[in-house]
Amino acid sequence: STLEAAVEQNPDDPEAHLELARFLAPTDPTAALMAYDEVVALDPDNVEAHAYGGWIVHLAGLPEEALERVDRAVAVDPDYPDAHFFRGMILFQGLDNPAGAVLEFETYLELAPDGPLADQVRDVADAARAAAAETNGAPAP
Repeated sequence: STLEAAVEQNPDDPEAHLELARFLAPTDPTAALMAYDEVVALDPDNVEAHAYGGWIVHLAGLPEEALERVDRAVAVDPDYPDAHFFRGMILFQGLDNPAGAVLEFETYLELAPDGPLADQVRDVADAARAAAAETNGAPAP
């Protein structure tokens, strides 16, 4: 309620909306997505709002729309690691493109080798490599 009050008091403050979105994401992704969309409306260059909004859309089962959102995040800041992780997951899980996913996971690891998602990214990158090898008719490494 404190974060909602901050948004009500400062409706034109993208940071207030961003804090609310972060808080809502684990329990109310629909409301979080609305808050991320408000951030983007107020600050079109907010890479976090584009990336995490895209992730929520992916989790809702809309990979093409999710990819568009995450692509906007990458366009705003190509060095934002989370966008590459999300892009990789969308390509791998949502669009059945494991080879493209591997490139995104490798980009994440180049940008954030010790990042909070690095271990998870390494594991999923290995799975994507194996899936890409099977897709190409080669045995998995």
